[in-house]
Amino acid sequence: MAVFFNPLFVVMLLVLSFIYWRFIKSEQHQLYFLSGFSLMMLFFIQPYFVPVLLGICYVIWLIKEQQSSGRMQITNVIILTVLLALVILAIGKYGKVLISSMYGGVSWVDNLIIPLGISYLVMRIVQFIFDCVRGLIVQPSFIKFLTFVVFLPTFPAGPVETFNGFFEKRLIRTPNQEFFAWSLQRIIYGYFKKIAVVDFFYPEAFGHILQKVAKSNVDQLGTFDPFFFAVVIFTKAYFDLSAYTDLAIGFSGLFGVRVMENFDRPFVKKNLSEFWRGWHISLSSWCRNNVFFPIYGMTRNSWIAMYCSMIVMGLWHYVDLSWLAWGVHHATGLVFLIFWGEYIRKNKWAKRILNTSYFNRISYVLTFCYVAVGYAFVGTNDFHKGFELYVSCVKFPVMYLLNGLGL
Repeated sequence: MAVFFNPLFVVMLLVLSFIYWRFIKSEQHQLYFLSGFSLMMLFFIQPYFVPVLLGICYVIWLIKEQQSSGRMQITNVIILTVLLALVILAIGKYGKVLISSMYGGVSWVDNLIIPLGISYLVMRIVQFIFDCVRGLIVQPSFIKFLTFVVFLPTFPAGPVETFNGFFEKRLIRTPNQEFFAWSLQRIIYGYFKKIAVVDFFYPEAFGHILQKVAKSNVDQLGTFDPFFFAVVIFTKAYFDLSAYTDLAIGFSGLFGVRVMENFDRPFVKKNLSEFWRGWHISLSSWCRNNVFFPIYGMTRNSWIAMYCSMIVMGLWHYVDLSWLAWGVHHATGLVFLIFWGEYIRKNKWAKRILNTSYFNRISYVLTFCYVAVGYAFVGTNDFHKGFELYVSCVKFPVMYLLNGLGL
């Protein structure tokens, strides 16, 4: 994320935006400029990574060429792409840790190539190949593909557009003062969320509960503390992620590139399905298109497809038990919704009651609480402690109800 918080890089982006609009006129030259400056700035951040990135792009392009020419079967294309993506992800996220554990704190380990934005890179290249296989991308040029993959404002933290979505939305060909002002406004929003809310307000307002949970055993905490902790982690995650989305959208807009929104009022959704249509939209859309639908097509079982999709989404963040449990938590809620929807359709009396304003208000609260409770798993670095926090969060409303009933 250094590109957004290094003053020199921010000034460079503003200067490059001026050069882009003032001197670069043809669409082909614009593509060369966007990919060129993105690679240049990535080189300043991680010089060892740029040759690797270009190598990855070249290999993916060769796979695409083999597929489009019919020299490689579709099944082999998919298997090879997935294996390559897993290798890239494993080396990028866990290579340095592995080498450090084997050789200790030697100086050369610090220079190990650790790709910036590796998770989003993997999602882009997999999406590109899968869309080529589906016939959604017709005769792309390499420079378009390269621009799609390396475009700097969205490279570190998304949002993850599809290839077609990226270029179909890139509609600003001439300077537009209104769009430029809107882009600057999004940049200001992003910096405010990150600096004022995430980095200042949350530590000042909620630092005590975070430290209390970190330093205490779960059985030493108050009844409400685990749930409050989960809510803090959940809401902080929103402001943190949405801040980077604002910055990505804003800086993209400086170059006339419209990228998708990644959040749509996720705190006010009446069920978990609606929540995932408003939370990390690019990630949930990617998993729906590339995990849920293919697996559902093979198994015709929405349960299996849902669990696979949410587990992939969890492990995409990090491969450990905490994020695995987080994915299972969300998958279980979504599977329950499938049953719940079928039950309501078969019982008109239940549908009439649940459509009342009273139950609608309750559903908003329940959805927020359910999502927040899942963050108990990932709020600490210890799975066992996270599990104990999760159990305490689940027990809290039951104990509160029993105490209210005098039981």
